[in-house]
Amino acid sequence: MAVTPQISVGDDYKEKYGFFDPEKYVFKAKRGLTEEIVKEISWMKQEPAWMTEMRLRSLRIFQKKAMPTWGADL
Repeated sequence: MAVTPQISVGDDYKEKYGFFDPEKYVFKAKRGLTEEIVKEISWMKQEPAWMTEMRLRSLRIFQKKAMPTWGADL
């Protein structure tokens, strides 16, 4: 019976075989979602004030909701 060789995929695999994409972020936010991040994204997208307010209202509603009790324990 032939033995299948183990293939070791190292950190250089992406660069060596051309599957490497450098990070080129236009915007990189901190972890989580806050009002400041929503305002900054709206500013970057040059959205009108009513759209920013709608997004902030939606964020407040989202933050008031309880975490679901079904699914995996996160």
